[in-house]
Amino acid sequence: MALRVLVATMPRAGSTWIFNAAREICRLAGYRPMPEQAAHALGERFEEAFRKAIRDPRRRRAWVLKTHRHLPDPPEGFRMIAAIRDPRDVLVSFARFTRCDWRHALVATLNAVKVAEKRREIATRYPVLELAYPRIRDRPEAVVETIAAFLDLPVDRETAAEIATRFARVTVARRILEREREVAVGMEAGRFPRAEELVRNFDQSFRVIDRATGFQSGHVSDYRDGDWRSCAPPPVLAALHRALGPWLVENGFADAHEVARWAEERPEPAAV
Repeated sequence: MALRVLVATMPRAGSTWIFNAAREICRLAGYRPMPEQAAHALGERFEEAFRKAIRDPRRRRAWVLKTHRHLPDPPEGFRMIAAIRDPRDVLVSFARFTRCDWRHALVATLNAVKVAEKRREIATRYPVLELAYPRIRDRPEAVVETIAAFLDLPVDRETAAEIATRFARVTVARRILEREREVAVGMEAGRFPRAEELVRNFDQSFRVIDRATGFQSGHVSDYRDGDWRSCAPPPVLAALHRALGPWLVENGFADAHEVARWAEERPEPAAV
């Protein structure tokens, strides 16, 4: 039976990094990562790849798929990797990445937390590894080792460091810049990219996709965790703290005093 891995995380919580690290772990263990083009495992191609993964009986194939949506209990044989991040950072990062308005970003963030909780319910019945985004950011080599152990494909420390370096921020940024230049040069010559090489933003602009990894324009930015304090409108932050206050406290992202301070005496974001 093929190895089946589902990376199902909050948006902007390191999902594409996890996805690529898992694919590389499988490849080094002698599995053939599927789909062969990473970009076919996510976005609009996810459902097609998911159906193929379920039907594939071949050994030494590793179907590694990525989604942000909620799925019911996965079919037998799937291992799920989830990740959570401070919703306030998700809010700003999502708005910047997709170029959407603040109301849409707020709704997307609230839904992401609901989905994260549903995945925790699944974890009581199926193998689920939950990762915290700060650990991915600060200790990527250790996270690679954790993912490998979860997949029963352990790697040594040196290999984990090599995988982490391969998908480090600077490496990914350079790769995406090269893809953007290729697309720009092609368009100047009258060659337009295929639809699967682009993702449309909310403002009708496009992000370029690297088909080999699934990384896209904007995946690496200058945003730093905590910048939400100065980046997001106060009414939106107030609404988020009112809606997610207990969850923020329970998961260690804020204390009750901070939640109350941001939530009190601020208007609803009706005009934002």
